[in-house]
Amino acid sequence: MRIAVIGAGVVGVCTAHALSKANCEVHVFEQGSAAAQGASFAHGANYGERCAEPFFAPNFLKHCLWAVLGKPKTLHWQLKNSINDYGLLLKAALCARQSRHAQTQQDLLDLARYNAVLAPHFVGSEPLEFEQSVGLMVLHTQAPALEAAAAALKHPAMGNAQANKKATVATLLTPADAYVQQAALAQTPALLAASVYPSHEFGNCALFTKQLKLRHQQQGVHYWFNAQVSRLEQRLEQRLEHEQPPWRVFTHKPSQAMAAPREDVTDTQDTPDSIKHATQLDFDAVIVAAGAGSTALLAQIGLHFPVLNTHAYTVTLPLHDPIEAPKTSVLHEASGTYMTPIGNRIRLSGQHQLGAMTKPASRAYQALNACLHQWFPYASKMTQASYDCSSSSVAIDSKPIVGQTRLPGLWVNFAHGAAPFASSFACAQALADQLTNPAQAYNLNPFSPARFSKHSI
Repeated sequence: MRIAVIGAGVVGVCTAHALSKANCEVHVFEQGSAAAQGASFAHGANYGERCAEPFFAPNFLKHCLWAVLGKPKTLHWQLKNSINDYGLLLKAALCARQSRHAQTQQDLLDLARYNAVLAPHFVGSEPLEFEQSVGLMVLHTQAPALEAAAAALKHPAMGNAQANKKATVATLLTPADAYVQQAALAQTPALLAASVYPSHEFGNCALFTKQLKLRHQQQGVHYWFNAQVSRLEQRLEQRLEHEQPPWRVFTHKPSQAMAAPREDVTDTQDTPDSIKHATQLDFDAVIVAAGAGSTALLAQIGLHFPVLNTHAYTVTLPLHDPIEAPKTSVLHEASGTYMTPIGNRIRLSGQHQLGAMTKPASRAYQALNACLHQWFPYASKMTQASYDCSSSSVAIDSKPIVGQTRLPGLWVNFAHGAAPFASSFACAQALADQLTNPAQAYNLNPFSPARFSKHSI
């Protein structure tokens, strides 16, 4: 099969990798000048099962109200959002009600565990080096959250058997034991206990994406950079006559090509396939994996999905003294802040803005810095921090949209929210299997585009 993948973030590159392993001819189209420039750039770094929490919790509307009143916790919302965004917000609240939340949580947990099962296949027998490591400590400072965590550890939810092959065995530590494992952790009476997830994984998402791209590019995957897909056209008459592939991809070079941002590695590819002018190519199938840009492209051909734009804030700081830094990824549960060591840096994440973004929320960066200063006060100098904001999209039911659309030959793999790394392997492999070997495919029904029919909400 000759397949086009639109988007060269971690989701698109993993999808191309899985398809190339199935002996497909794969072409990847990216409007930027390098891979991993969108949601994969300055990613929060975590891709373990703890990232499987639904974006919309049952009480998220309260957090939106706090944001409007100037007291945001982890979610920022601006009054200037469109009427459509307000409507989607109410639908998200309906999907997040308690009766549906548990099933959503289980679906995402199964997907994250299947993602962990597949991780070695994507990293390869000659492992990619992307500053990866394992281990997560969750700091509990509120009694209700601690009770819920203790109950979950005693009675872990069971879901898809295939996914649970990689189920993490977590333990609950006293504050004294937590200080032993994290010697740099500030000692405070606020810490009630800590949960430890020894198999939780984290790493440099952008570096992984670039290295995986280089690896399978050497195996024949074609990349088209500075190539903005302006239109998709279904070639129904040719498909019926079996003369030409059913989809045509129209591309052009953006008027102002995106410059490659500062990151840990430079995309050194000599780009012989860079598009110099408008081009059209035919394919047997098209997979839209363009993150936040997917909705506008799909809307042109009459496909509309209930997704909201989301913007993830991250802060990256150089380590001042490795001894004073966290040894593994650390999550302060009350504030939702991850403090993750990546090489000789620390990345802070967990603050998000929903809907439109007229300007970056300075409170988000302040909250991230304050959390690091509270728990690891000597880890880094705040004056050397790098502040980033990346855009993605999230469906109203918090689950990615993966699978075949109602148009034959058109597939989607987007709306992964703020943690695309946590589901990129699983969704890529499941999608490739559905295209080439359906009998072996992971069950994608909970994430299918068909769930957004008129009667699905």
